[in-house]
Amino acid sequence: MSQGHTTPLLYLSRLFSDRHISVTLITTPANYSAIKATLKTDSISVIDIPFPDNIAGVPPGVEITDNHPSMSSFVNFVQATQQLQPRFEQLVRSLPPVTCTISDGFLIWTQDSADKLGIPRLIFYGANIFSMTMCNIMAQFKPHAAVGLDDEPFAVPGFRRFKLMANDFEPPLSELEPKGPALDFLIRQQEAMARSHGMVVNSFNELEPEFQDYWNRNYGPKAWQRRLPSSYVREVSIGLEQSNVRFMWVVKSKQLRLIGEGFEERVKGRGKVVGEWADQMEILKHEIVCGFLSHCGWNSMLESMCVGVAVLAMPLMAEQHLNARLVVEEIGMGLRLWPRDMVARGVVGAEEVAKMVVELMEGEGGRRVRKRVEAVREVAYGAMKDGGSSSTTLDSLIGHVCGAVHSGGT
Repeated sequence: MSQGHTTPLLYLSRLFSDRHISVTLITTPANYSAIKATLKTDSISVIDIPFPDNIAGVPPGVEITDNHPSMSSFVNFVQATQQLQPRFEQLVRSLPPVTCTISDGFLIWTQDSADKLGIPRLIFYGANIFSMTMCNIMAQFKPHAAVGLDDEPFAVPGFRRFKLMANDFEPPLSELEPKGPALDFLIRQQEAMARSHGMVVNSFNELEPEFQDYWNRNYGPKAWQRRLPSSYVREVSIGLEQSNVRFMWVVKSKQLRLIGEGFEERVKGRGKVVGEWADQMEILKHEIVCGFLSHCGWNSMLESMCVGVAVLAMPLMAEQHLNARLVVEEIGMGLRLWPRDMVARGVVGAEEVAKMVVELMEGEGGRRVRKRVEAVREVAYGAMKDGGSSSTTLDSLIGHVCGAVHSGGT
């Protein structure tokens, strides 16, 4: 129940439905209307079940992580979803025979339900296989033990050409001796993942084949392929103003007051500030858009690839720092915004924003990454065509799951 996870699951649901597979989505009341509106089809059933009340640290009625006042309540929120389990199992039993369940990887209790109901469970995180592989390597080998500072580069076991930093990761992975609720939750996720039937990855084979092969050889299950702090908002606004580049900036309305008076008037004619929801894909598809300053959420990165728009990477949280490494250093479809002193975690200054916006739009670096992202776009579309790698993999997944059920396998 997070927008960045829900959106690709809805895309996946439509892909199944297009293949004449019956799909039922199970959600909660506060998310029901938005999901129905996004699907725009009656061929997919959407059923809601009540969400638990009185969760510690979570305001009443909040049923999606995007509306939480602080990410510190995240573990409590996700753990509270276990109270949905009895109703979930009752609902699944009432449906026509279910071939497979696909659930968010954070909803670890759905694995217990799948075992109890005798139904294969596939997990879905919405992340790419690169970031998941790096996180597993970090937990297994602790390569950051070889350096003394969180912003000191270290080589990655198995991928020596990569240099990462501890601050590319969130706690508890960034810690040498982790402990506490976040670690306990991570361990339970790993245990449930090991028992699952497989993992659906929101990516395509040609983008990260080396990391998918490594994952399938060394880990498992098989992969079938912030809100902004106020300091960030202020620095970005100053940098955009100084850059003298034409832009559209989508920023939440409650953060607009952090920008300061007069900003919109000073950039009038070349800059537009949007304080409400905007259709990001429609904006990126517009022919005049040449660059995308993004926090590097994986959905946004895939959308950039699919429309051929180069990225200016400014990661903030979760696996976004690893996504930035992937799109900038490995794929080569973007440029990186760095905080002062080139540390991984920190506020990106206005001068860096101004300099790199101009470089992306007018410099040699921008021309190079725009050429590269056009090539990636062609590969992405090829993967989704009939006979392409993603289309073939999805058909293979469907055949595999149906075959396992009909043969009595687990």
